[in-house]
Amino acid sequence: MVTPMKETTNFPLRLVILGATGFVGTALVRQLSKLPAGTVEIRALLRDSKRWSERPSLPNLRWVPGDLSAIPQELFFKEPHGVVHFAVKQFDPKREGFQNVNVNGTASLLQAFPDSTQWIIYGSSASVYGQDSQQRLTESTPLNPQTALARSRRAAEELILNAMNSSHRSALVLRPRFILGDGDRFTFPGFLRLFRMSLRIGHGTQRYSVIDVADYARIITQLAKRLAVATHPVHAALNIGYALDISFNELAAFAAAQLGTPKILRFRIPVSEPFLQKFRKSLALIEARETSAFRLGLIPRLERLATQLELVGLDHTLSVGRLEHLIGAEITGRNPWSIKI
Repeated sequence: MVTPMKETTNFPLRLVILGATGFVGTALVRQLSKLPAGTVEIRALLRDSKRWSERPSLPNLRWVPGDLSAIPQELFFKEPHGVVHFAVKQFDPKREGFQNVNVNGTASLLQAFPDSTQWIIYGSSASVYGQDSQQRLTESTPLNPQTALARSRRAAEELILNAMNSSHRSALVLRPRFILGDGDRFTFPGFLRLFRMSLRIGHGTQRYSVIDVADYARIITQLAKRLAVATHPVHAALNIGYALDISFNELAAFAAAQLGTPKILRFRIPVSEPFLQKFRKSLALIEARETSAFRLGLIPRLERLATQLELVGLDHTLSVGRLEHLIGAEITGRNPWSIKI
C-alpha cells in the first residue's frame, strides 16, 4: 500500500527534466512556468543542438547541453532535487533497437546522480502490461511486455526502482495508455485518419484509458511536490488516466462533432484477440527464418500493423485508484470529452 503524500509549500522545488522538448516534457515545462515566481527552479537536458534556438526561455529554466550517454554534472543541483525522466526513444525506423537509449541511457543517468538527487519520476507506459485485451488493470497485474519498446521500458523501470530502493531514495514510474491533447502528433491524428476514411476498427465498443497531456503535466507536478517533502522513500508504479474511459465509437462521435469527420463509419475491419495472437506468432516464425520478406522490410511493417490493431481494436483500460490515493481525484475525475484536440 502506498501512503498518501502530503503537499506543502516548502519550496523552491528543484527539478531536473530529461526529454523537456518532447510531447510530455513540453507540457510539463509549460505547467511549471505557471507556478509563482521563486517556487520552482528547473534544469533541462538539451540533446539536439539544432533545437537550441527553439528552446523555451523562462526565468527559472536553465538548459544544459548534453546526452544520456554522457550526463554533464552541471545538470544537477547541489541542493536536494528530483529528476523527471522522459528521454525515451519511442520509434525505431532503422531497427537499431531501443536498448541503447531506453535502457543503457537510463543506467547512465542513474550512475550520474549525485547525493543531492532525492527522487525520480519516470515516464513509462501501460505497454508493459502487454498488448492483449485489458480491462481496468491495476498496478499489481502481472507484466507481459510483448514489443521491443515495451520490453525496454520495463527494463528501465526495473533499473530505476532497484537503484533508488537500494539507495533509499524515491521512485515513481508512470504508466499511461493514450496521451492526447496539444502537441499530439501520433495518437489522435491516427484515429482521425481512420475516421476520415470512414473506417471502424473492431466493433467500436472497445474502450481506452486516456489523459490530456496538460492534465498529465499537472499530475507530474503534484507528484513532484509531494516527493520533495516525503519523509520516507516512496517506490511505486502508477497507472495514469481519467477514471472514466472512452470508446472508439465515442471518439468517432467526438471527432464528428468537433472536426466534421463522418458521423457514420461505413467500413469495418474486424479484430479479435485470437487472430492477433496467431498473427504475432506467424510473424515471429517468419522473422526467425530471415526470409527475403524480412530483408525487404515487410515484417517490420506487419509488426507495426499488428501493434496498431492491438492498440486500437482491443480494450485498454486502467484502474487509477492508486494515483487517486496519492493526489486525490480532482484531475482523474475530469471528463475525457474535455480534451482539447
